[in-house]
Amino acid sequence: MKRCLLILLCLSGLSGVIVSPATPVHADAMPVSKLALDAKTGHVYQEENASTVRPIASISKLFTVYFALQKIHQGKLKLTDTVTAPENIASLSQDSRLANVPLQAGKKYSVRDLLYTSLIHSANSSVLLLAQKMFGSQEKAVKQINHQAHVWHLKHYQLVNVTGLNNDLIGDLRVNGTPEDAENKMSAKDVATVARQTLSHYGDQLLSIASEPRVNFNLLGSFPTENRMLPTQPDHFDDTPVDGLKTGSSEGAGNCFVGTAKKHHHRVITVVLGADYANKDQVFQITHQLFTTSFQKIVQ
Repeated sequence: MKRCLLILLCLSGLSGVIVSPATPVHADAMPVSKLALDAKTGHVYQEENASTVRPIASISKLFTVYFALQKIHQGKLKLTDTVTAPENIASLSQDSRLANVPLQAGKKYSVRDLLYTSLIHSANSSVLLLAQKMFGSQEKAVKQINHQAHVWHLKHYQLVNVTGLNNDLIGDLRVNGTPEDAENKMSAKDVATVARQTLSHYGDQLLSIASEPRVNFNLLGSFPTENRMLPTQPDHFDDTPVDGLKTGSSEGAGNCFVGTAKKHHHRVITVVLGADYANKDQVFQITHQLFTTSFQKIVQ
């Protein structure tokens, strides 16, 4: 059955998408998914429900960040390159329900501004425009994301847009052939693979951005990080030197976080999916416990 589904999706131009057969449920109805592993070796220090496929919200943006860093490394993209905001993306940037920075239709924005606001502030309009710059259309961007998921041997995933938003929130930016209410889904294990791959290839560049507490944007002031575990942030722990990576949050996904920290000469990656949506601190408290357990095992 799964093989047939893949064939049908390849014919539709979205090769590699695997749609979870599970009936959608609210995040609170599912046990939290937790995973902690060594970034270099992949050794797992702790896991719970790590194979459960579930919404990942804005953690999805890591794919587009990966491609941007890759193209910069290859000399195919520069931080100073610009792209003009179309009306539909500019309009979405004004949606007060969503994490965003305000864009104006017809105005040019630099790759640097879009990359930094995508990763630090989780700006949906920024990641859409960045994907548009790199691939020419949302359809091509999503196709490339699914191809990369296949290359990385991800097991079970549904990747329908670059933002991680539910399709019903992005209007005509929805990719043709994807359901109106679809959203990106992965397991904690697969999220860890995405983070691990991105860190292994472009770790220095990635962390230099992800560790910033704020991002200045287009003379409009600065926008705060969504990572509350960084130094000076509300959920920072002195014994856990977190320097990344990406948050995600929605009613369907709950609060999600893929984090990373280096201690005792080991870099650890943690993934928490489906923490309490109403409690912003819980996902970071769980993450702290994962880091604590991992670093204790490292020194034993």
